[in-house]
Amino acid sequence: MADLTSLLPGTQTPRDTSTGNPAAVDPLLMCLAMTTKLLDKPIHVQVLRTGFALDAVGRVPLAAYPDLAQKHGLMAAWSRIKVSEIPTYVLPVLLPLMDGRACVLRDFEGEDAIVLWADLGMENQRISIAELQSLSRPEVLAVKLAPKRHDQTLAPMHEKAFSWFWDTLWRFRHFYVESMIATLVANILTLASVFFTMNVYDRVVPTQAYSSLWTLAIGTTIAIVMEFVMRWLKARLVDLGGKKADLAINATLLREIMSIRLEHRPQSVGIFASSMRDFESLRDFFSSSSLVLLADMPFVLMYLLLIALVAGPLALVPAAVVPILLLIGLYAQKPLIKAMRENMKEAGDKQSVLVESVLNRRAARLGTARIRHELQSRGLAPEMVAGVVADLRDSELARAREVWRKKFGEPAQDAGSRAKQMRFLAGRGFSAEVIRRVVTEPDQEPDAPGGDD
Repeated sequence: MADLTSLLPGTQTPRDTSTGNPAAVDPLLMCLAMTTKLLDKPIHVQVLRTGFALDAVGRVPLAAYPDLAQKHGLMAAWSRIKVSEIPTYVLPVLLPLMDGRACVLRDFEGEDAIVLWADLGMENQRISIAELQSLSRPEVLAVKLAPKRHDQTLAPMHEKAFSWFWDTLWRFRHFYVESMIATLVANILTLASVFFTMNVYDRVVPTQAYSSLWTLAIGTTIAIVMEFVMRWLKARLVDLGGKKADLAINATLLREIMSIRLEHRPQSVGIFASSMRDFESLRDFFSSSSLVLLADMPFVLMYLLLIALVAGPLALVPAAVVPILLLIGLYAQKPLIKAMRENMKEAGDKQSVLVESVLNRRAARLGTARIRHELQSRGLAPEMVAGVVADLRDSELARAREVWRKKFGEPAQDAGSRAKQMRFLAGRGFSAEVIRRVVTEPDQEPDAPGGDD
C-alpha cells in the first residue's frame, strides 16, 4: 500500500501514470465504472472521464462525482457515515481509502465486508469491517440509477390519434343507430300517458264518455307496452354493440401488446400494465347509454315548449338551467383533464409498484403460470397480464434450472425421484415442456447465472 498516493485533501502528490492503467491512474473512477456494471448500466471509465477537468494528479475531483453521475443517468451523493452503519439497501457504495486506493462495498456477511478492489476488477474480496473502517475515509459515495419519469398524457386530438376509436364505432354503427331510433320511438310513446291524462280530465269526465275512456285506456296501455319493448330493445342493442366493440378493441390491444418492439415499450412494466388497464373504461362506455344520449336532446326542446304552452313564463326556469349546465360542463373540462392526467400518473405509479414488486420478488422462484395467477388475483385483467408476463417466457427455462439446482442439484436416479422433481416444478408454475427439459435434460444447457452457492 505504500506505493499508492493519498487522497487526503492537501496531501495529494503526483504519481507515475505512464502505465495508463485506469485503476492506477484514478482508482475511484474505476470503482464507479465497476459500479455501473453492478447496476446493469455499464459505462467505460474513459467515457466517464470525458468532459471533466482533472486535478494535478490526473484524477476527477471528488466534488465532481455527483455531476459526473448525473451526466450519465445516475444519482450520486457523498455522505459521512461509518462503514458498519451503512444500510444494506443503499449498497453498492464507493469507498475512497486513506492510502489512495478505492473499493466498491457490495455486501456484508457477518463481520466481513464483500468488496471489489479497483486493481482486481469484478472479483469479490473479503475484508473485515473493522479493518475496512480503519482504511477508509469518513465519506462514502452512494450511487443509484436515476428514477425514470413516467409522464402519462392523453393522446393529442389531431390527425388519426383517435382513429381506432371512431373506426370501431363506425364498424358497429348499425347497433347504435337502431338503438337511437328505439330511443326516439320510446320518447314519443312516453307522451301517450300525458295526453291520456289531459283528455280524461278535459273531455271524458265532463261528458261522461265512458266508451271513449275505454278506447283511450286500451290505446295508452298498448303505448306503454310498446315503450317498454322499445327501451328493452335499446338496452339490448347497446349491450350487443358494446360487447362486439369490446372484443374488437381488446383483440387490437392484445395484438399490439404482443408485437410492440422492446425499444418502444415503457421502461416500467407496471406503468405499461396500468396504461393498458385504462382501456377497460371503454367497456362501460361502449355498453352505456351515453352513445345514444344525442337521441334524447331534441326532446329537451319539445318538453320546454310543452311547459311554455301549459305554464307560460315558468318555462324560463328550465330554459335558463340548460345553458347554465352546458357552460359549467365546458368550464370544468380543463380542470377535469388536469385532474384525470394526475390520477392516471398516480395510478400508473401505484400499478408499477404492484407489478414490479411481484415480478422482482417472485419471478426468480416461480414459473410464468404462477406469476400470471398472482397478477390476476390482484385485479389485473387477463389481457394486461399477458403483456406483462410475455417477457418472462424467454427466461423461464433458465429460472426453472436455477430453482431445480437449488432444490435438488442432481438428476433423478429413478422414476419416483423424477416424478417428485416434476411435481415440485409444476407446483412452482413452470410449463410442462420446461419441466420435461429440466428434469430429463439437466445438462443440455448451462444453468442460469448465479452459480453454486
